[in-house]
Amino acid sequence: MVVKVAICDDEQESLERVKNELIKSADELEIEVEIHPYTDGRQVLEDEQNLDVLFLDIDMPMISGLEVARTLRENGSEVILIFISAHEQYVFESMEYQPFRYIRKERIEAEVFHALKSAYRKVINLQSK
Repeated sequence: MVVKVAICDDEQESLERVKNELIKSADELEIEVEIHPYTDGRQVLEDEQNLDVLFLDIDMPMISGLEVARTLRENGSEVILIFISAHEQYVFESMEYQPFRYIRKERIEAEVFHALKSAYRKVINLQSK
């Protein structure tokens, strides 16, 4: 089974860090992933390809990750949301959109593995229903 994972972050360096950790983690977990990188939240909304998991930066210039999450939820998307931010002040506001995890940017390398592992289990459970 292939897990469709998107990463949306306006900062190319952060996007690459998450992508590299996802590739490494998927390999260790023996999970096949299809990674879709985006640098603008509008791209995610235009191109939502029945994603399973979305790693979503919150603080982006054109449209915030919270706005992307709100729109996805309003449209009935059940994508597993994993917010990524350097700003902890968004934690409580993000809860409105039922995030699966909230990863601080300085903890990407430490937390992506566990986030992917748990998200994969959830994807399997959702698909078996």
